[in-house]
Amino acid sequence: MAGDSPAQEIIPIPTPSFLDEDVESDQDQVFEVGKFIIVKYDEKRYVGQVLNIQGEEIQANCMVQHGNKNAFQWPDKEDTIYYSRSDIIGKISEPEPHGRVAKLTNMDWLMFNT
Repeated sequence: MAGDSPAQEIIPIPTPSFLDEDVESDQDQVFEVGKFIIVKYDEKRYVGQVLNIQGEEIQANCMVQHGNKNAFQWPDKEDTIYYSRSDIIGKISEPEPHGRVAKLTNMDWLMFNT
């Protein structure tokens, strides 16, 4: 018929896996020594590397963020404390070296800022 517009196909936009409801909760995640995580401390987020796991507590050494940029580096003095599993936002890839700093992948950067 004249004037009819063609049917438009609706294409779902994939969402990051950490936003899916079916994804395991932070309490159920399996963490590994040497892997990287995002933790919350005093309402601020940090990128950290898991050093030790003791029950519900995870020891991590955290990096320093440069301003609000996707740029992180290790501090001169280690910033190592134990975090409760409830303070862990999620697991991320190892930040990639980029000159003097390291950067998160786009998906990890999104998680860091969500």
